[in-house]
Amino acid sequence: MLLSLLVISTGITLSKMDRIGKEIKEIAQEDIPLIKIVTEITINQLAQAIHFERALRFALEKVENKNALKSFNIEKKVYFHEHYFSFLDLQ
Repeated sequence: MLLSLLVISTGITLSKMDRIGKEIKEIAQEDIPLIKIVTEITINQLAQAIHFERALRFALEKVENKNALKSFNIEKKVYFHEHYFSFLDLQ
């Protein structure tokens, strides 16, 4: 009697553990690609913020420094290029 209860209990436990293992695999297959996408978006946003701040700084400096206008135009071009093309890549 006790042996049969032990076998039944072990079977139920193994069945539930197998189901939990399958659920973990499904979650990992869904979440890991999403995490990669969110990480790429975050990296792109940080890079855009850097270019925006550089462009802003050069725009403020262009009154005093003639090279600042050239640098401003370069940063502006990089900012808009990365912003729009990285957005299109994600779609």
